[in-house]
Amino acid sequence: MNRLTKITLGVVVVGVLAFVVAPWIYINLIRGEAPERLSLETPVQEAVDQSAVSTESFEAAGEWFIADGSVVGYRVKEILFGQDVTAVGRTGSVTGSITIDDESVVSGGFVVDMTTITSDSSRRDGQVNGRILQTTTYPQATFTLSAPIALSASALAGEPTRVEATGALTLLDTTREVTVSLDVQLVDGSVNIVGTIVIVFDEWNIPDPSTSGISVEPQGELEFALVLRKN
Repeated sequence: MNRLTKITLGVVVVGVLAFVVAPWIYINLIRGEAPERLSLETPVQEAVDQSAVSTESFEAAGEWFIADGSVVGYRVKEILFGQDVTAVGRTGSVTGSITIDDESVVSGGFVVDMTTITSDSSRRDGQVNGRILQTTTYPQATFTLSAPIALSASALAGEPTRVEATGALTLLDTTREVTVSLDVQLVDGSVNIVGTIVIVFDEWNIPDPSTSGISVEPQGELEFALVLRKN
């Protein structure tokens, strides 16, 4: 093997190692773990002192407004240069309210400022805000409840409860009716609501998020943990 061949082979080996090893180092040693899934504890931990939390029954009827500690975002699976990655982007820029009357949530909804969603990668954020979600043209996502949600006696007494909610979700220029399972708890003067909606990109006219070196599954999750309080 002559010297030129050895050099060429060495360059190829180094290039292959860089292609494989560099992403592994970034993902496993630098990037860190993706944020945990949202749960009922998420808004409670961020909005109130845990030592002060009470599950005493309180007056549920009335209008409840989204408050500090609320989080909305996305979660998608990526393959980054052969490495499995969970990409998560979130924002606290969410507004809205629900109305409880006669032991039911009779109306409600929320609006998300999509331009404020960020992840751990500015490059990903640029793609999401630009080519994928086109937030300059469609800066908001909305969900509006279309049917009442009955609340059981245990839910009204502060017990964590799972309910089904149906409503109209708008992403980009597409509005579809969706049904989502919600974990709900009325605790310490607040209503905490957590849910996840599976988003199949084709159904919402969302372009394929995949780019060179990054393959993305054809669906992702819209996840939210909301804290609501009376004004």
